[in-house]
Amino acid sequence: VMVKAPEFGNVQDAAAYYTERGFRVIPLYGVDSSGRCNCPKFDCKDRDAGKHTAPETEEAWKAGQRFEPWAFPLGSNIALAMGPWRRDRWLVALDLDGTSNPADFFPSLPATLTAETPRGGRHLVFSVRERAPLGNWVDVFKTKSAGFSLDLRYARGRIVVAPSRGAEGQYRWIDWREPAPLPEAAISSILAMREQLGLPVSEAWDR
Repeated sequence: VMVKAPEFGNVQDAAAYYTERGFRVIPLYGVDSSGRCNCPKFDCKDRDAGKHTAPETEEAWKAGQRFEPWAFPLGSNIALAMGPWRRDRWLVALDLDGTSNPADFFPSLPATLTAETPRGGRHLVFSVRERAPLGNWVDVFKTKSAGFSLDLRYARGRIVVAPSRGAEGQYRWIDWREPAPLPEAAISSILAMREQLGLPVSEAWDR
C-alpha cells in the first residue's frame, strides 16, 4: 500500500529512517550549491557528481560493512545497497533512463517502491528470490540508440536516493511502499535477452 513519501531534515535522519526499515545505507560524496561534486577529484564529471564514494568506503560496503546513520557527514548524499535485504529476499532496481515508463520494456509490472532521478528517469525497486541470476547490467534491451534504456542495479550495486542532490537537482520518492516481487515473466525476459546477445546467464548470482 502506498503511503506518503518520507521527508527528511538531513542525511543522518534519512540514514536512520532507511536503516530502521531494513535497508543498507551507503554514504556518498555530496554536491555544493552549484551542483559540483565535493569529492577530491578536480575533474569529476557532472554525470558522476554526488553518485560515488571514497575508495575505502566502496571497498568496505562491498565487503559487507554496515554504516551507522551518525557516520554520514552533513552535506553528503546517500545510497541504498541492492542485493541482500531480508532472510530470503534480495533487492533489484530497474534504472530507467530517457523514459519514465516501464511499459517501454515490460507489458505489466506491479506498483512498487519508485523514485524519480534529477533527470526525470525512474528507479523501480523490486524484491527477488535470494541469489536470483541477475547482475549489474547496462542497457539490458539495447535501446540506448533510440534514446532510452534500462539498466539493472543488483548485488554489489546501489541507487542514489532522497534527500540526495545531483548536478541536475534532487532525488525524490514518488511511490513509497514495500518493494513488490519482480514478476518471473520480467526476469525471464531479461535473461532471454542476455542469451540472445550471447551473454552469460548463471543459475544463481555469483560474485
